[in-house]
Amino acid sequence: MAQSDEPSGDDSSAPKGKETPAYAPTPLDGPYFVPVLLLAGALWFGYDGFLNPDRLDPAASLSKYLAFNQWGAGILAAAGLGLGLRAWLQQRNEDDEPSGRER
Repeated sequence: MAQSDEPSGDDSSAPKGKETPAYAPTPLDGPYFVPVLLLAGALWFGYDGFLNPDRLDPAASLSKYLAFNQWGAGILAAAGLGLGLRAWLQQRNEDDEPSGRER
């Protein structure tokens, strides 16, 4: 009889009691990647809008750029904190659930 190349349902190399992921997770799949990226952007916008020494130069017409950076810092910080809080709560709830229960 010819043997098929398809894997059988019995995988003895997998550890017992622990599911193996169907894909290899990367750092980009982490729940905190986007919130950290947004907070880094908020820091950049915040520096440029509030702490940049060029903003004190009265000869430069930076009012539109400063307002954009100041608003951008606030919006990105709020989005980053909101998504970070949601990821943290979701991870905490997953840790609290019993492992035998499926959704």
